[in-house]
Amino acid sequence: MTFTGRLYAQNFVYKIADFFQNPIEYRKPFGVTPFEIKAGGHLLGAAAIRFDSTETALEGFDQLLNRYIHNLEVDLVKYNLLGLLIPQNFMDFQTGLGFKYKSSLINQGLPEAWLQYAPGTKEQLYFAPRLIEANINQSLAFQWSKHFYNYVQFNIGRAYTSVYRTRPGDRFLTQDGWTFSVTTGLKFLSNINFNFKEAYGIELQYQIARFDDLSDRHNLSPIKNVDFSSFGISLTFSMINGGNPTQGDVAKALFRQSDYIAAKANFRDFIKNEPAHPRLFKAHQMIDKCDELVVYQYAELADHFIEAKNFSKASQYLEMAGKSSDSTLLNRIDSSYQQIVSWWQETLDSLILSSSINRAEKFLKETERLKLPQTEDLKKLYLSEIYLYRGVVFTDYQIWDKALYFFDLSVQHNPAIRERIEPYLSKIAYGYIQDANLSVDHKNVELALESLRQATEIRPEILFLTREHIETLEQGIQYLKEQAAIEKLRNAVEEVRSIPVQSGFSPQIGMTCEQIQAELGRPSYKKSLNTAGNQAYELWIYQTEDAKEIFFYFKNSVLSKIEKL
Repeated sequence: MTFTGRLYAQNFVYKIADFFQNPIEYRKPFGVTPFEIKAGGHLLGAAAIRFDSTETALEGFDQLLNRYIHNLEVDLVKYNLLGLLIPQNFMDFQTGLGFKYKSSLINQGLPEAWLQYAPGTKEQLYFAPRLIEANINQSLAFQWSKHFYNYVQFNIGRAYTSVYRTRPGDRFLTQDGWTFSVTTGLKFLSNINFNFKEAYGIELQYQIARFDDLSDRHNLSPIKNVDFSSFGISLTFSMINGGNPTQGDVAKALFRQSDYIAAKANFRDFIKNEPAHPRLFKAHQMIDKCDELVVYQYAELADHFIEAKNFSKASQYLEMAGKSSDSTLLNRIDSSYQQIVSWWQETLDSLILSSSINRAEKFLKETERLKLPQTEDLKKLYLSEIYLYRGVVFTDYQIWDKALYFFDLSVQHNPAIRERIEPYLSKIAYGYIQDANLSVDHKNVELALESLRQATEIRPEILFLTREHIETLEQGIQYLKEQAAIEKLRNAVEEVRSIPVQSGFSPQIGMTCEQIQAELGRPSYKKSLNTAGNQAYELWIYQTEDAKEIFFYFKNSVLSKIEKL
């Protein structure tokens, strides 16, 4: 058979298999049956005997008991030869050899008018038909469940028959010839997970065996021929290899239950574990089918996790289901997403209303991985509310720079919220003015000037309030420095330390006050101020040996400016 012919035949068988939807479609085909034993009984036809005269008859032969014959068969080494040519597992074709033995149940006595003894002896003759046959058989099996299969078997054989016998066993009226029989049966498989398993069954058989020329050399009987054709029933027992369900059948069952995820995994394992199986091509097709349908299962799983309030899992499955092109399914996915978004909004609203701002921000970060559609604008609005709340808190604590930082973030996420922030900006601006007044009171002109500038930057409309103060402070800053130096010289002359003109130490912006003091000693003059914004400012003055002065400005204990006079 050519390759093309084999492929055509194989595809034809597969189409038949798909039509019947075999529940164990991926079963292992039957391989070899080492032996099969059959035992039962057959009935000969009422007109099975033909005599040399129409007036002759064998009394009692019309009774069932006299027409009943034992049947014993043994089939050996039945092998699935066709499977070697056309790999398939839909139906199994096994070819083997068989032996059959049939004999009458009773030895029936002959009529008185007939010869009673064997030639040359005094041994009584009896009507006891017997058939011994050797045959070749072909069976066709269809396994329709894990444990059951039906079959049809055809036998053609050569048989040796005899009609008379004596008690010692001599046979007369013999003939050999061809026979043909057809059998149908049902078998039960036990130990299904073993490679070789026991099979118990029952079968019906019809045999055609006509012998028209009996050998009667001694002219013993008026019987001219006997029709051994019979119909009977037998119980069977055999050992058979194959017929096991595989992981492909597990996958198919899962597919029918709409569990496409598990079905796909099992089909993959089936392909890996059964590389020579005749249904591999179908397993690949089923994997593609699983990929096509799995989106519907993802949607089902998402709904399940939404009910269980596991929105993280639900969003994962919705994202995978969203790859579908089915508009109906996509609408269903949108509806499921809306349920999650509603829960998301309700949770955030509850946290913000209860002032659980840290929890609200944490919740927003944790739910970013949910990838909820059409929520980017909502996220910005909620973040804006969170930053607004924090800005208000820092405003109440008069930490103006932190308050400005969070108000700025709030406006970046939602410009429309600026209207609600305006009152707090005014409060911050006037807070800086208060810091400036406090700095002036403490004769810290630099800090006063910085506070006024910050207030003006925040609220440009108050420039008319701050301009005069800023100009005055800028014009008088030198004067204040000189006055501070004079006061320092007057009150701390004993503490003055002259710095050598050619000192090897070079102060750098960013040094701490401890580093400066470690190198230059205590300053001649020192002035400190802590503002309402939690900022600490200090002015240190050192005198050099050439009667000049060096001003060191510290902000939060870090050197920020150096001036030499």
